[in-house]
Amino acid sequence: MAQIIDTLVVGAGQAGLLMSQALTKRGIPHIVLEREAVAHRWRTQRWDSLKLQQPNWLSHLPDTPYPPAEADPDGFPTAREMHDFLNGFAVSIGAPVRTGVSVDRLQRLGEDGPFRAETSGGVIEADNVVIATGAMQVPVRPELLRHRGDIQQLTAGDYRNPGELADGTVLVVGGGNSGCQIAEDLLRAGRRVILSLGRHRRVPRRYRGKDIFWWFRETGILRTPVEKMPADMSPIVFAGGGNTIDMRRFAHEGIILTGKLTAVEGDVLTFTGDLGDTLAHGDAFYRQMLDRFDALQRERGLDLPEDAEARRVWPDAPCITHPIRQLHLRDAGVGSIIWATGYRSDYRWIKLPIASESGALRHRKGVTEIPGLYFIGLHWQSNLSSSFVFGVQHDVDPIADEIAARQPRERCLARG
Repeated sequence: MAQIIDTLVVGAGQAGLLMSQALTKRGIPHIVLEREAVAHRWRTQRWDSLKLQQPNWLSHLPDTPYPPAEADPDGFPTAREMHDFLNGFAVSIGAPVRTGVSVDRLQRLGEDGPFRAETSGGVIEADNVVIATGAMQVPVRPELLRHRGDIQQLTAGDYRNPGELADGTVLVVGGGNSGCQIAEDLLRAGRRVILSLGRHRRVPRRYRGKDIFWWFRETGILRTPVEKMPADMSPIVFAGGGNTIDMRRFAHEGIILTGKLTAVEGDVLTFTGDLGDTLAHGDAFYRQMLDRFDALQRERGLDLPEDAEARRVWPDAPCITHPIRQLHLRDAGVGSIIWATGYRSDYRWIKLPIASESGALRHRKGVTEIPGLYFIGLHWQSNLSSSFVFGVQHDVDPIADEIAARQPRERCLARG
């Protein structure tokens, strides 16, 4: 016999927990299902040295300040600290979370009937369903080199520390925040590192004594609406832990940079020859941001210190002036490959028409075309900050309000 509930939330990360808090405040009965444990990915899919991108002063939740923010506002949470913080938050709000329960199939009973969720803990029927499974679901791993069982291969989510990798050179594929932080972690441990880069946009971690998120907030960049999403969606690279990512500095310190990995034939890897253009693109965006921040400083008459170091240009290392086009795995001594090539969504368990012909999720700020079905925690759900811990709340409240507005007429009709 099915359990009947008003609203079902799938996923107990920050998005699911914040949705639970909002539903509770509105008096809407609900349950939250989590196939693993609360904030599971913060504990199991992050490397040991990881620091979050946002500083302590921004790592708060509604009515719940982040404890280290008072003592060290400019520090950065570790993944373990964020995991513990979210678990404490779940307890403090009394979130009705059921852990260890997976949703294997979601469908709708009739055209206007309730949703039916087939779970590992039984069947649940709900008038509303909020999908809060996060923006990082399935790692994207290219087919290249899948056949090479003689080389250790990990995704960024599998990587923990340099000591767990095989001896030899480490090839990191992907130049976003994860790839760059892992490459730097390996370099500090004395490992020989090759970093394969694609197009990216680079920004300073700090400028004129202020964190990049301060500048993003003050310039309004954080609230850039999805309607004004930039045409260039290459990764914005600034990493966590306080250090500015500078690819040219990486090369100066010993990381070997290459262009994007495009082909494999036997032991030979082929890379694009546009490394110089790739770096120039990232540097141009970096200078554009500095100029924008300087303009804000002048406009407001802010008393912020000069920062000549931020505009320092490192000389090109040989791997930049003479980019590697081909690399022989054995000759280079490659023992490990880390695929930091991003993530994709996996909604195959949702047996409803939620995607367009191109495969893109159809929604408007988390509200789908199917009455009662919502998403939360998506990248660019309503604005740039949507997938950050501190930004989810801006998307939660409108959805919770819409769910509350469906009571009671639409639900009575749906139940017949």
